Amino acid sequence: MKASLSRSAISALLLVPVLCFWVPGIVHAGGPESYDFTIGVGRNLNSGCSTEQVLLIPAAQWSIDRIPSLKLRLEGPLEIINHDGTLTVVVGVAPMVRLFLAPGSESGFFIEGGAGANYISRQSIGSRDLGGSFIFSPSGGAGYVFSRKGRDCALSLRYRHISNAGIYSENAGMDSLYLMGTISF
Repeated sequence: MKASLSRSAISALLLVPVLCFWVPGIVHAGGPESYDFTIGVGRNLNSGCSTEQVLLIPAAQWSIDRIPSLKLRLEGPLEIINHDGTLTVVVGVAPMVRLFLAPGSESGFFIEGGAGANYISRQSIGSRDLGGSFIFSPSGGAGYVFSRKGRDCALSLRYRHISNAGIYSENAGMDSLYLMGTISF
């Protein structure tokens, strides 16, 4: 039962980018409407495992036809986790959805969420055993987009969880909170 539930969760996760980015008529024709780069600094929220973390995220963003305040994003996060001088690297891909709170707006306050699939360089971070090299990263956050010298910029907070969703026998997972800054280009 557990294995079939995990396979179902993985299949559903893999369908998100297909449905959001490649089905005609959902997003504007052509390529992404914008690109941005985010740098985040954060810490693990779990007790007994103090970390310092950096999150680097290049992203592409598309508009949704008829819903200008909703954006689809495809992120390529690179997370570097330092625990007692030992570095762990997490790299992956994450489809995200960003909703601006003012109807029809493409700036101001927003909320966002999504989930990614990742490779992690170490199975354990301190006492947190993640079970294996393939992990998932559901994330959610909130922030504010503003324009500075003709470029969109954002400040945000993001909660990020990494775990293996039960595909390995060990699954301690890890929760982190990031303060992030973004600039578009």
